[in-house]
Amino acid sequence: MSEFIPQQYDATPPEPQNSSPNPRKGLAIASLVLGILTVLLLFTIVLPIITGILAVVFGLLSIKGSKKGMAIAGLATGGAGLLLVILIIVIATFGVLNFHSSELQNTLLNDLGITTIQEIETTINDEQALLNSGEAQAFSMKRVGNAAHGFFDIPIEWVEFRTIGVDSEIVNIIQYSDMTGTDIITVQYLAAPEDFSFEEYMGVLALGMQNMGAAEVDGAAVDFNGFNALQIYGFWADHTAMVTWGFERGDQIHIISVEGPFDSILRTAYFMETSFSFEP
Repeated sequence: MSEFIPQQYDATPPEPQNSSPNPRKGLAIASLVLGILTVLLLFTIVLPIITGILAVVFGLLSIKGSKKGMAIAGLATGGAGLLLVILIIVIATFGVLNFHSSELQNTLLNDLGITTIQEIETTINDEQALLNSGEAQAFSMKRVGNAAHGFFDIPIEWVEFRTIGVDSEIVNIIQYSDMTGTDIITVQYLAAPEDFSFEEYMGVLALGMQNMGAAEVDGAAVDFNGFNALQIYGFWADHTAMVTWGFERGDQIHIISVEGPFDSILRTAYFMETSFSFEP
């Protein structure tokens, strides 16, 4: 009688197949769609920022999935759209600021009876003629300063003062003003910084004017009574202005500033530009 050998069967149940959709595939498709929308909605400004950020995020999350091409396309369109909308915002912002700054500058100049920026030079020449004429008695001058800060001429009725909270001996600063305290001259010197250049330091001062609310800040390389200086000037909405000169002398930086109402600051600037020196 033959021996019966039972047939062997694998009792291990088969692994169930996952029929749920791949989440990365959906994210890749969403990234691509949102990226395309970012480009199409570019000039609505707000919407492309939202869709662009989502397109980039979804693209990064799905880039290792089966729809890698869609994820990369979503990243590219979303990222490019974001960059373009940021560029549009920057250009528009600077355009508005420049428009308002030019408008304010024209208002300030017109208050002084000047119609163009080039006529400032004519006004300075008029001040020079006044100071050099017999009418200059109203501007009787005295020489002030010291060997460290430099010497310069100011109207005889001006007085020295100290800004509250500033130790003039620590920051090496001297200040003079008219009797109303509106026209001010500030002279300061400091050791040349080791970590950045003189030009960079003057750039920081220009940024400081902007942070103080100046509507217009500009600058140029000028001759400051024999010194090769960088000049920065700013205009404010309250019809005041500031002019600052900086120059290097040995291992020191010297900073001279004048500030006051726009209708008198040109005269104060002229005092400094024509009289400042290190000779008593």
